[in-house]
Amino acid sequence: MPSTPTAAQADASRRNGTRHALLAEEFLPSRREEVHLAVLLDDLARRHRPVGEVEAHWVRQIAIAMLRTERLNALELRVLDAALEGA
Repeated sequence: MPSTPTAAQADASRRNGTRHALLAEEFLPSRREEVHLAVLLDDLARRHRPVGEVEAHWVRQIAIAMLRTERLNALELRVLDAALEGA
């Protein structure tokens, strides 16, 4: 019979997806991204003034999409730099 994972094991398992951050269902920001996310959320909330949980959810999704796009752009630059170094 399988045992129930400890809180630490569950957290470690949850973070396994960070290796595939672009495909992860849950957004797990780095410490630097946490600060940037807070700034984005504040700015977007001031601009869009969400009313209720649904609108607040979509404002958060916009901020997360912006951060994921930044991650993707940084990854693309690293891949292109590596390809050019190998050429």
